[in-house]
Amino acid sequence: MSDVSGGEGWWEASDGKWYRPELRPDDRPPPPVPTWPPPPTGEDRPAPPSGEPILGSVPVSASTPDANRPLYKRLWFLTACGVVLVAIVVAAIASTGNNSKPSASGVTAGTNASSTSPPSTSPPPTSPPPTAPPPSVPPTFAGTAHPTFTSGTPGSLEVIDVGSPNVIGSGDGTEVPVEVWNGTLQSVSGVDISGPAMSGSTVVGSGDSQDVEPGVLDPGEVAFGMVFYTQDLPSGVTFTLTATGSTDTASYQNARVVQANYSASGGLAGGPDVVGTVTNPGIVSITYPVPTDLYCFSSTGVLLSVGESFVDGNAGLAPGASGSYAVDVPTDSSGSPLPCPTFLVGSSGTT
Repeated sequence: MSDVSGGEGWWEASDGKWYRPELRPDDRPPPPVPTWPPPPTGEDRPAPPSGEPILGSVPVSASTPDANRPLYKRLWFLTACGVVLVAIVVAAIASTGNNSKPSASGVTAGTNASSTSPPSTSPPPTSPPPTAPPPSVPPTFAGTAHPTFTSGTPGSLEVIDVGSPNVIGSGDGTEVPVEVWNGTLQSVSGVDISGPAMSGSTVVGSGDSQDVEPGVLDPGEVAFGMVFYTQDLPSGVTFTLTATGSTDTASYQNARVVQANYSASGGLAGGPDVVGTVTNPGIVSITYPVPTDLYCFSSTGVLLSVGESFVDGNAGLAPGASGSYAVDVPTDSSGSPLPCPTFLVGSSGTT
C-alpha cells in the first residue's frame, strides 16, 4: 500500500491508496453484502481462502458506498456536524436575546438599574425679587432735619406717616402734614394724597394734598406735603389717606435747593422764616411760578408743619438758572409761629 503508484499493475482503491498488482481483487468474487447485525469479528470471522492475503482495513466498494469514503466525506458525519452547528447558532441567538430583553421597569436586563437612572437635580436657587431702597430724603432737598421714617409696604406708593392736625383759624380749615414713600421700582410724579377724616365711624371732613415735594419721586425717596381740609377738624379724628402718582415724569422737573438758612425775625411781622436759593439742574425749563416749600420737624425728626412760598421774580427757571426764595414758618390759629427746631426745603415745578 502506498500513497502513490509503484509502477505497472499497481491499482488505486476507493480509499485513495495504491496497492501492489497481486492484491487486486478483480478475479475474486465480491464479498457478501453486509447485513445487520454486522459480520462477526475476531475468532468468529471466517478465515480467508488459503493462499490469499488478508485485506485488513481496505474497504469494499461494491454495496456500501458511504463506507468506502473518508470520515469527513460520510453523510452521517456531515449531518451530525450540521446539527451541532445549528444548535450553536440557536443558543447564541437565544443568549443575545435574553441579555437585551427590556425588563418591566424599562431597564435593560443584566445592567445596573442605577446606572440608567437620570441624575437627581435640585431646582436652581431663586433670587428674591428686587425691592426699592429704604426710605430716604430726596437729594435735591436742603436743611437741618434728619427725619425718622416708618417702613412701608414694598412695591407700593404709600402714606407712611400722618402728623398732628393744625387748625389754621376759625372757619379757615385744617392742615395735616404727611409723608409718602415710593416703594416701587419706578419714578413717579405729581404725587397726590387724599382721603376722609373720621370721628369714630362718622366722616367729618374730606381733604386733598397741597405743597407736595419733590415733583418727581424716585424709588425709595420720601415726599413731604400736607392734606388740606376745609373743615375745622375736632381733636381725636383719624385719617384714611391714599397716595397716587403718575409714571410719566416728563411734565415735572425738580429744582435743587442750594441754600436753606433759618432767620428768627426775617419773616412777616418779624416772625421766623427760612431763606436761600435754588437752581434748575435739568435740561428743560421750569415754568413760572416755581414752588418752594418748607417742612418743619421736631428735634427727633417728626414732621410738624408745612409752609409754602415761591421763587422770587416773575419768571421760571431755565436750565442752569438760579433764584432766591423766602418761606415763613407756619403759624397757629392765633398767628403765633409753630415750632420749627429743624427743617427741610424742597422745590420743583412743571415743564
